Amino acid sequence: MLDGHLYLLLDMGSGTIKIKALQKKVNDGEWYHVDFQRDGRSGTISVNTLRTPYTAPGESEILDLDDELYLGGLPENKAGLVFPTEVWTALLNYGYVGCIRDLFIDGQSKDIRQMAEVQSTAGVKPSCSRETAKPCLSNPCKNNGMCRDGWNRYVCDCSGTGYLGRSCEREATVLSYDGSMFMKIQLPVVMHTEAEDVSLRFRSQRAYGILMATTSRDSADTLRLELDAGRVKLTVNLGKGPETLFAGYNLNDNEWHTVRVVRRGKSLKLTVDDQQAMTGQMAVDHTRLEFHNIETGIITERRYLSSVPSNFIGHLQSLTFNGMAYIDLCKNGDIDYCELNARFGFRNIIADPVTFKTKSSYVALATLQAYTSMHLFFQFKTTSLDGLILYNSGDGNDFIVVELVKGYLHYVFDLGNGANLIKGSSNKPLNDNQWHNVMISRDTSNLHTVKIDTKITTQITAGARNLDLKSDLYIGGVAKETYKSLPKLVHAKEGFQGCLASVDLNGRLPDLISDALFCNGQIERGCEGPSTTCQEDSCSNQGVCLQQWDGFSCDCSMTSFSGPLCNDREYRSVPCHS
Repeated sequence: MLDGHLYLLLDMGSGTIKIKALQKKVNDGEWYHVDFQRDGRSGTISVNTLRTPYTAPGESEILDLDDELYLGGLPENKAGLVFPTEVWTALLNYGYVGCIRDLFIDGQSKDIRQMAEVQSTAGVKPSCSRETAKPCLSNPCKNNGMCRDGWNRYVCDCSGTGYLGRSCEREATVLSYDGSMFMKIQLPVVMHTEAEDVSLRFRSQRAYGILMATTSRDSADTLRLELDAGRVKLTVNLGKGPETLFAGYNLNDNEWHTVRVVRRGKSLKLTVDDQQAMTGQMAVDHTRLEFHNIETGIITERRYLSSVPSNFIGHLQSLTFNGMAYIDLCKNGDIDYCELNARFGFRNIIADPVTFKTKSSYVALATLQAYTSMHLFFQFKTTSLDGLILYNSGDGNDFIVVELVKGYLHYVFDLGNGANLIKGSSNKPLNDNQWHNVMISRDTSNLHTVKIDTKITTQITAGARNLDLKSDLYIGGVAKETYKSLPKLVHAKEGFQGCLASVDLNGRLPDLISDALFCNGQIERGCEGPSTTCQEDSCSNQGVCLQQWDGFSCDCSMTSFSGPLCNDREYRSVPCHS
């Protein structure tokens, strides 16, 4: 039984037949009489009075069964058991909940009550009763879990909560990824499935990145979830070419989002948060998914990939695949086939930081691809009021600039019909020696978005829609002689001094040093901040301490003292009196 429908599955050696025994659902709490008969390859399955005939393929008329018969479910320890791919409930880890009575096999009655008492299997009782009270009325699901009344029980859907457990009472483990981190489940045996239930929660500021993928060592088969331009993209490839679905919008907002995938053979359903589900139907006849691994953060099994998704930077939680909560199973040591270097716990992510130690330091990268749209992200930390962070010129007057002007971020661009300036929104200057997150995007309708930490500025520009860039992309500054020829709306007269990290160019995560076409000046890995910082007593006699990247200086102009620390008394001339 799956999704309320009763199915007959039969394989006599020449392939499985799958018959829906009744068009109506049978999970309504009523008793149903089921009768299964077989004579050679043919037979019938009857539900109450409705009879459905079947014929198995092939020539064999012998059903050769030599293993134990399981009733109502499967043992918890399934090692050594091989399940037919067509038995979806076995691979989804769905056991039967309800009552069974009057079991006859070949005319002989089976005393299942006595079997239940002898075997003492957990969750099986030698009786059948159903309480009339609705368990969900007592609100048993904690932390906003969704409650559903079951058979003498409540069922909590915790997938959108960040919690686990029967009542969503246990906080789910968070994994942090910095773009070089992964979790890989290397399954003990190759899996073949025709139905999957997948759910996970993610939080990221990046528009691109792999969330989860099944991968095979022997084929291109995959079920993959990734961020693509701020949307969730589902790709399913069963070896005959990919089918894709998209859901959500602007999901790289640093908030938690819940993704659910349900596949039943050819049918696909993708849901993000509480939005309307996106559905699709696969065009292929083949419905079997093969995989050896379940991967997150980075895809390591790449031999059959035509293009590799961006590595993920952000946080994952509550990854459940066919009933298995893999992140928590890994953390608790419940499975021994988990490999990871992603870090447990919620951590602030500063990926691949680089220090530009002087204002004449910069790197050149390959041209920024921003013709019809773009999505940029980076983090910075500085004490300088001014500096050029990014510059790329192009055909005609086309260009893009990101700079700091008096501590505030400016985004300047020209698509060919005049330069535009968008000032990022922030409550105070950003040269406070703290990390700041910057996202700059432009979509195909010329909607420009600048997000600094949590503050968003948007602007739509009319006219030309294409940014035709040609030269190298400069990060951190440009050659000294270039500043005088920068467009008029650009204020920068020198480069950026400070730290840059987590640079993301349309989903490409360049290494600012190893991927550079060339470097100029002093650039080092890591973030080396000021060796000395302003303290309350840094400047004497009420001098004002000015934090700089290579130390600090004292402003003594409002005191009667001078010197580096405002501790040299100034003697002012006075008129002489006779």
